[in-house]
Amino acid sequence: MAAEQLLQLPPVETRIQQTIDLAGQQLVGTGTYRQAGTPAAPLIRLELRVQMATGVASLQQIRNQRFLWTRRAFTDRTVLERIDLLRVNEALATTKTDVVSIEQFQWIASGGVPALLKSLERKFLFGSAHPRNVDQVPVWVIEGQWKPTKMPDGQPASQSNETAQATLAHQHTVRPDRVRLLLGRGRPVPLFPYRIVFYTERNKIKHSVVAIEFFDIRKMDQVDQAWFEYQPGDQDVEDITDDFLKQFGVLRNREARSQPVSRQQSQPRY
Repeated sequence: MAAEQLLQLPPVETRIQQTIDLAGQQLVGTGTYRQAGTPAAPLIRLELRVQMATGVASLQQIRNQRFLWTRRAFTDRTVLERIDLLRVNEALATTKTDVVSIEQFQWIASGGVPALLKSLERKFLFGSAHPRNVDQVPVWVIEGQWKPTKMPDGQPASQSNETAQATLAHQHTVRPDRVRLLLGRGRPVPLFPYRIVFYTERNKIKHSVVAIEFFDIRKMDQVDQAWFEYQPGDQDVEDITDDFLKQFGVLRNREARSQPVSRQQSQPRY
């Protein structure tokens, strides 16, 4: 419900603060999030920077009508991935996958906060929402328990893709046992997730591993389309469209290859 509500909103922007527990070390990241477009074709731009012990790491996710770009820059390497949304739509038009899977498939491809919320619905079993006031802000508090799932190949999913997407320290993040959401209960943005916290649980004691907070949420009066364009230049790009399709049982014969986009002149670059 919250994910659907977000895509119905007029253009919004917000600031982000993320806290990561990395082997007992607290890391704090800050960034911004912008969302515009329509429910069928959302425009997303997320930017986050985290000060690590060895330097600054950054995360970018940009979605326009053609590609969903994800760029993670660490101190020792940079990973740039993209999903070709045109190919995704073509696959959905010809697949025999059931309607429910197609709906989930489309949500994950939307990117940004709506995709994260929809992923949480898939991976966690939520209880009832309870009204609270946090810092004088009316919110709904809802908690979810991790529910074991299987991948299309029948193997159990051993790591949460949600925390991998949500944090720059994704290669060190353990699978959470629980998640807690604080959703807006009124204006300015109903059901917007003010806070998302992932927990591990041992001996009935919860320990926060990743916390994401959104604040200074406001509607944008003007939208610059350039915010949602991405020019990779000569960076190496890994096209993960095939892998993305396979996650939902939609197989493609064409093999994705990693190569500089500058060599792929036949492909649009934004």
